[in-house]
Amino acid sequence: MFPLPLFFFCAGYLYRRIGLREKIVKIIRSYYFPFIVIGLISIGCYPIWRALGITESETLMQLAKRVLGVFAFRIDGFFIQPMWFLCFFAVCQLEYWAFDALIDRQKYVLRLLVAFVIGIAGMGLVHFFGKGVFYVFLSLTMIPLIEIGGGYHRFTDYLASAQTTGQYRRKMPLVCIGCFTMMAALILFTDKEIDLSKCSFFGGIGFYPVILVGISFCVSVSMMVMGNKHMPGIYNILRLAGKYSFWIMCFHVSVFKIIDGIAGLLYHCDLMVLQRLLWSFPMLRCVYFAAGLIIPSLIGMGIESWSRKRRLKRNGC
Repeated sequence: MFPLPLFFFCAGYLYRRIGLREKIVKIIRSYYFPFIVIGLISIGCYPIWRALGITESETLMQLAKRVLGVFAFRIDGFFIQPMWFLCFFAVCQLEYWAFDALIDRQKYVLRLLVAFVIGIAGMGLVHFFGKGVFYVFLSLTMIPLIEIGGGYHRFTDYLASAQTTGQYRRKMPLVCIGCFTMMAALILFTDKEIDLSKCSFFGGIGFYPVILVGISFCVSVSMMVMGNKHMPGIYNILRLAGKYSFWIMCFHVSVFKIIDGIAGLLYHCDLMVLQRLLWSFPMLRCVYFAAGLIIPSLIGMGIESWSRKRRLKRNGC
């Protein structure tokens, strides 16, 4: 329900104002190039997908169309559905750059009001016209969350003093319980949930309120964990998951489908079963969860280590 909105909240917290040219270069280097590389790798692994029996046979022309689709920033590779987020986030970054450049940062209340006007306008555009080309309409709905994340710096500055930090952390359990109760009531007593692609919750009226409750809950839990010296294990797990979240997002579906292929060979399942998303065997949830976290994290560690050695070699160290 909250992973994507929470990600944009964090993006606002970490946002740094730079020029348009630098922003475009950063988007190409950080989002477009990784998208192409991972998409082409997924297509290059086509013989593996066929050997595992989790995809249908395709001609060279069909594979060539997939390659062109990847270069056009479309998720036309094999099992890279979560990669749509890179295009979505890149467009949202450009839109927020324009918003940030137009309105003075000192006028925070005005910025927040304008951000919500833009977000609500984006909800209307999504409702009538869909997500838009390259998610241009859908990304408008995330502008308020990025702005709130940017404003969260003020709150962390307020907590910097020892008195307010200790006082606030003692209240964290109450905040968590309140947020959790509100979310549970909304989920249990209605037959609806947040659908990001349609901005729907109570006809759209509850979209932002429910998301903000969820973000408050997540922030409260994080402050409790980070401030508790008796929970180093949980802290380290969350730290590693956050550090390698990009690789987890990129590769977890591919890992799931490899598990499906291996399990399918053992259980002699047909293609219809193996093509289910996200997984084909609910009884293996723990295996999916562990492998979906560990294997992509190991890939991220390997790439990070290789990049570090390459950088040291280039600097003559």
